[in-house]
Amino acid sequence: MSMLILLFLATFAQEGRSGEGEAQIIPLPLETGVEPDPDDDTTQYVAVPVPVLNPTLGAGVALTGISTFELDENSQAPRSTVALVGVFTDTDSWMVGAGGKAYFGDDRYRLTLAAGYGSFNLDYYGRSSDPIFFDHPLAFSLEGSVIAGRGLARIREDLYGGLGGRLMQPKLSLNTNFDLINRLQLAPTLNGVGPLLEFDTRDDQTFPTSGDSMSFELLFYDEAVGSDFDFSSWDAFWHRYRLIDDDLVLATELRAAQATEDAPFFMLPFVSFRGFPASQYLGESVLQVQGELRWQTTDELGLVTFAGGGGAMADAWVPNTMNWAWGAGVGARYLISKADGLNIGIDLAYGSTGEGTVYFRVGRPSEP
Repeated sequence: MSMLILLFLATFAQEGRSGEGEAQIIPLPLETGVEPDPDDDTTQYVAVPVPVLNPTLGAGVALTGISTFELDENSQAPRSTVALVGVFTDTDSWMVGAGGKAYFGDDRYRLTLAAGYGSFNLDYYGRSSDPIFFDHPLAFSLEGSVIAGRGLARIREDLYGGLGGRLMQPKLSLNTNFDLINRLQLAPTLNGVGPLLEFDTRDDQTFPTSGDSMSFELLFYDEAVGSDFDFSSWDAFWHRYRLIDDDLVLATELRAAQATEDAPFFMLPFVSFRGFPASQYLGESVLQVQGELRWQTTDELGLVTFAGGGGAMADAWVPNTMNWAWGAGVGARYLISKADGLNIGIDLAYGSTGEGTVYFRVGRPSEP
């Protein structure tokens, strides 16, 4: 997933993408062992102010409102969700957005929609092992809007297929000591559409303890759909869950991603887990693996420990252009809504940059 999409939409646009790590505005937390109340079919509302503290966006607050509900009575489908979010940090970065995910026809159909507008002050570290920018990152700003949608239908048991699309109008500007350079701006339209596949054998959508979840997304950005840049990108995940003991679950993730060479740098994939700034390790292709061990200590409280490693290749799948990264840490989760499986949490992480980071979060469980 690209930097631009992640910054806007990681909160609610794609379930199961918390592998994007600290770049998420409100990373979806992890929890196991406590089942949501199946008899509670009322509409639930949760409003939580969440501290934001990470090396990408700085320190600030995220104001979050989440509503969950059942679309089909007596259905085995997960509860549908609508979310509102506003994020404000001390780096003058901010975002407002809304989104939701709906389950229809006893989980035969799944629809995700999200939209946001924001402004982010970030650093560019170059492609993979670029020594110039990696040690001396270039400050830049991204401002604009994103609209994203995904529609899936069950093809056969455990297999879903469909289409995804994104409409983006970002404005890129540099933050240097030279006003003339800062006035130069790039404001392209980036529209993409393409096929989606998901394979899901998890025993539970909210608190999985066994099974696998695989996904593949391929998007084509082309002038035929109004895009100013012509390129393509794909992202593939494989998540696995194993119950080690009654209250102990191991969740693992394998991810590969690629964008073609004509993609703007802020649309390139990057290594994405907790422990260092988002987009610090980006390139035309990415390969990473991570795992999380989850221990449910009480009905409400859970503890986790996690670790991951991977690399970004400046040239697609050329190993000698890869820059490796790793991250590890511990965290805690507290259940705030049994009916919806919503929880709040905190993670302490340390990564290959040699600095510690803290992450606060609120939401439903998801992959490592």
